[in-house]
Amino acid sequence: MDLTTANSIAPDDAEALLRDQPDAVTIRPSARLLELFVDRRVPLFATAEGRAAVSAALDRARVVAKIYPRGGAVAGSPIVGLPAKEPVYDASILRRYLAQHPLGGGPAREIAGGGGARDGGPASTGPVPVYCEAASETDCLILAYVVEDLIAAGLPAILKPTAGASDLAKTAHGGIVGLATNAERASVLAHFDVPVVGGLYNADARHDGFDDQTAALWQRYQRALYPERHEQYRERIFERHAALLPTIPLVFPNQRIVAAPALRGWGGPPERFGYLAEDYFFE
Repeated sequence: MDLTTANSIAPDDAEALLRDQPDAVTIRPSARLLELFVDRRVPLFATAEGRAAVSAALDRARVVAKIYPRGGAVAGSPIVGLPAKEPVYDASILRRYLAQHPLGGGPAREIAGGGGARDGGPASTGPVPVYCEAASETDCLILAYVVEDLIAAGLPAILKPTAGASDLAKTAHGGIVGLATNAERASVLAHFDVPVVGGLYNADARHDGFDDQTAALWQRYQRALYPERHEQYRERIFERHAALLPTIPLVFPNQRIVAAPALRGWGGPPERFGYLAEDYFFE
């Protein structure tokens, strides 16, 4: 077992060790995030208002209670530990939105369904496809709760386990793709669903979730020389994220760490355990 890697201990083993040696086990929210990437070509997801209505229908606390009862956390921001408002949970917001913007008739007929948008064919009024990575049983279980919540709020939806969901998120998939991202490694731009061109994020691109104001904050964030200013701009960027919801943060899975009680030099922000291990020491 690699003790410099978080989650190298299985959940059941962590719980057993926690009972015997509680000071040696830490279970906390990780920097990993389950995040929903929506197809903004679909009218429901084309505006911040529509995306906020979908977000409000999601019972994140239920997901945490069912999947990560110890150490998991509701995601109000893509970055764990970043100050953020608790996400609104009120399914009536989506119901009202759908009443005002019916899915049948007019442009809203482009909602999704039948694989039409993904295959390049005409879209239909079928259920919104919610894609999960087929290789991840946990992710698909979480996305099944998302489907239940959407249906309960009046939005027809269907779960579609898919191999290569991360590639699918970059296409006209016509619905929602649930992906796990890691804030430690991912660019800030990943959470704004900025397109990648030639292996690099195209910060010159603009869409409803990444406007000129957000791009200007990104440039200032990049150029900030002092850590304090860097952090201030990062907070402002993610305030814009909360307002625009280019992606919809869902939950932070837990992180299981085994460390001797006398070990010091770690335990601050939830970076990967073992990062800068040369700074660790024993008292």
